[in-house]
Amino acid sequence: MFETKMTEMLGIKYPIQCGTMHGLTTAEVVGPFANAGCLCCLPSAYYETKEDLLEEVEKVRDQTDRPFGINVGLFPEMRITVTAEERIDWVIESGVKILETAGRSPEPHRKRISDAGLIHIHKCARVRDAIKAEKVGADIVSVVGTECGGHPSMEE
Repeated sequence: MFETKMTEMLGIKYPIQCGTMHGLTTAEVVGPFANAGCLCCLPSAYYETKEDLLEEVEKVRDQTDRPFGINVGLFPEMRITVTAEERIDWVIESGVKILETAGRSPEPHRKRISDAGLIHIHKCARVRDAIKAEKVGADIVSVVGTECGGHPSMEE
């Protein structure tokens, strides 16, 4: 077992996070990964309705009592019918305490995230974005390659 600030904050055994993969990180992956002592997040964008996401959260909870998270993309390029704000509300309603964001700066959402008591991980690929995420209050900054879903938006 590794003891790091990350493992302590998240309540996980190992400082390992499975990348959030749209359509692949379902309950069938998230539950076992959590049971192994690592972090894995459900991709909220994969679920068209709050009810669909909450059903998947329950499937994870049927498999584990260990921590897991939910990812909310902050990408302006995504032409979706559900906003990031609404998806953050879904996370809060689910009772899941770990929120992972990626894309644009999380600054517009930080107060809501903080007020809800969520542990906030923000994925980013550039140093300036990591510094910004830390500055605006993300609890954990996850640095990823530009080929990952954590890349900055096309406008930044």
